[in-house]
Amino acid sequence: PDSGHCPEAPWDPLVSPAETRLHLPLVGREPEIALFRSLIAGAREGRGRVLFLAGESGIGKTRLVERLVEDATAAGCLPVVGHAFPAEGSFPFALAADAMQQLVRALGPATVTLLSRGHENELAMILPTLGKPGTPAERPAGGDAKARVFWHVERFVQKAAEQKPVLLVLENVQWADTSSLELLHFLVR
Repeated sequence: PDSGHCPEAPWDPLVSPAETRLHLPLVGREPEIALFRSLIAGAREGRGRVLFLAGESGIGKTRLVERLVEDATAAGCLPVVGHAFPAEGSFPFALAADAMQQLVRALGPATVTLLSRGHENELAMILPTLGKPGTPAERPAGGDAKARVFWHVERFVQKAAEQKPVLLVLENVQWADTSSLELLHFLVR
């Protein structure tokens, strides 16, 4: 006889708890889901948008983001999720690097090489693994150095989105480092 108990998935240290959780339907979230679908459709047509999802702890923001990622993936978009953590707030570009690492991994080495050609040094300021092998990332010289780095990151993300629409999700932005926030501002302006 069925006791009504849902069996738990076997524990796997390489799978996050969110991936093993039973996905129940979102109840009463039809307006948010409709907004997500509209934003995804716009992204597929080349119209990027910014959505800030804010609210008190425990109201379902993470579950809404999971649904957005699911819907975007099903629509052929490339979801990239970066996380900010309180302990990393003093590390320059911690949040940006977390997101960029996922984007680079999803694109693969050949596409990354094509999209970053000639600007590896600037991109390596955010994600050192993008630098040329054996060459340490050097801060670009000149008064507009930060703007150049930001511009090259923007171009890289834009070129990636031309290949496949990119959904960039940044979790817990309240804990983000200043450099990542400045880059985020540059990207969404």
